[in-house]
Amino acid sequence: MSQTIGIEKEEVHSLHQEPIRYDNDSSDTEEFEGRKQSNITSFLNLKNEQEAIDSATRIHQISGLQDKLEILIKGSLLANFPKSVLDQKHFNKADEDVVGNEKNHPWRQNFTLYFLAFSSACSAAVQGMDESAVGGAALFYTKYYGIDGDSSYFANLQGIVNAIPYLAAAVVGCWLAIPSNYYFGRRVTIFWASFIAAISGIWQAFSPSWQMLLVGRLIMGISIGTKSATVPVYTAESAPAAIRGGLVMLWQTLTAFGVMWGFIMGVAFLDSGKDNWRYMLGSIFPLPLIVCLMMFFIPESPRWLIQKGRYVEAYESFKKLRTSELIAARDFYYTFSLIEIENEATRGSTWYSQYIELFTVPRNRSALLASWIVMFGQQFCGVNVLTFYISTVLVSAGFSNRDALSGSVGFGALAVTGAITAIPLIDRKGRRFLLLATLPVMVVFLLWVAFSFYGETSKERLGLILSGIYVYVYFYGIGMGPVPFTYNAESASITVRDAHSSFGTATTWMFSFILGFTLPNMQRSIGNVGVFCFYAGWCVALFILILLFVPETKGYTLEELDLIFQIPIKKHAEYQIRQSKRFLRKLFKKDVEQENLIEVALRYEKKDFIS
Repeated sequence: MSQTIGIEKEEVHSLHQEPIRYDNDSSDTEEFEGRKQSNITSFLNLKNEQEAIDSATRIHQISGLQDKLEILIKGSLLANFPKSVLDQKHFNKADEDVVGNEKNHPWRQNFTLYFLAFSSACSAAVQGMDESAVGGAALFYTKYYGIDGDSSYFANLQGIVNAIPYLAAAVVGCWLAIPSNYYFGRRVTIFWASFIAAISGIWQAFSPSWQMLLVGRLIMGISIGTKSATVPVYTAESAPAAIRGGLVMLWQTLTAFGVMWGFIMGVAFLDSGKDNWRYMLGSIFPLPLIVCLMMFFIPESPRWLIQKGRYVEAYESFKKLRTSELIAARDFYYTFSLIEIENEATRGSTWYSQYIELFTVPRNRSALLASWIVMFGQQFCGVNVLTFYISTVLVSAGFSNRDALSGSVGFGALAVTGAITAIPLIDRKGRRFLLLATLPVMVVFLLWVAFSFYGETSKERLGLILSGIYVYVYFYGIGMGPVPFTYNAESASITVRDAHSSFGTATTWMFSFILGFTLPNMQRSIGNVGVFCFYAGWCVALFILILLFVPETKGYTLEELDLIFQIPIKKHAEYQIRQSKRFLRKLFKKDVEQENLIEVALRYEKKDFIS
């Protein structure tokens, strides 16, 4: 299958953005420097300029790009020997300026690239709207359908109606994306998934019974799962490596925007009569149709086109997505060559063997554990307690329907603000850093919200609860919101990428379903205070799990990630404990001996893999 997510082999040139410091001249350090230098000079193991020219000539003959030999040669030289642009034999001053501009201004891209990332990510806003709109509508449709009784049966009924999209996403949508992407491509998959989301919006608005509402929401879930397994793929395959993390994060940013817009629709239609909840659910309808229209104005993923042998179309797609033809030719060469490498690596591999290797190969198992922790954590940090049920929670605290829905709008706005804050930070500070820096704050403010329910007056409770929720969701938007999908994309090995990414995406939706389904009964049994304390406890557990078992992926090439994920889980946990001790000592301004994770990986490789 051709579904792929995230970091490509073209990232072999992307060295650590910050220099690595070593305190000794060990052989490990020398070996690492040798590997690093190898990555810089030749990701295809080409030895010299002539081999790069021959490689470009071969691709030119295969691809049918009749008049592009000269630019493909330049692309090959630039891909294999980045400093060759300084050689005036093949390059001129204009070429040097193009490469310099890309390096110094990575976000200075053309309109088509940003429009592609934005328009595909708009499909995420649809699911965000569904999550929040149903929360406001539930204040009213439960009474209309007669399922608002105070019993375990009615609580479970409310939970299943609200949460069924995420079960459908996990069980059907995520897996349906694989054949759809393989046969039809990214744009067509996003198109049909968005189209059935529009159908779902109308279906829900006109549902005569809760059973029909359930079916409409199940259809929405299929759409959500398919888009969530496709849009990050599409963006990652189309974006330049230097800003890929930030552009892929638009998925989460637009999800947060959709959450906010769903809450706004709740307030807008609050006074629309007895059918106000139908308007809230129906407000989802227009946006997915707009997404369908946008798909006609953006190019297909060039990587997918190359995989299908449509080389001329792929080259033209790169030209539309890059600032110059030289950069387009380099990235075409990159992608063409690396798909050959990937095909060689996965030759003889089937979907069945991928799933076996996912759990039996230590490198794959370690990466899967790390991805599973963050994808599980995205839900069990407690955010969807608020996304699904914030209106219900606030009403149960004594607020009016209007105050509850109005307060929910601020929740959505802070989620958007946090996601925007994270865009420049994820590639600068790193994935692991954002998670570990934000989880303690989330713990504090979940507890703040929990104990705010003891406020004596409704105004006191309103101020305390909303302030706690707002700070909590802002920091969620920086860490646990955007990082998991990016991390799941980057950590997969080429040989099991399809199985890894599908498993991770299905994980987050399955736990989203579990959370949404169980919350009404949790509120009945342990109350709002207990619910928020429960998820604060999970945030503490997640901090520990991430600290010990989730390596940083920022700035590492695929070769280095393979080394890092080969470190046994126990050894990695021991390394992180040592790092934590060093961090505490550094706080007290004591001398700290540096240790790098690559060094640990190389030592372990020597002892345990070379033998």
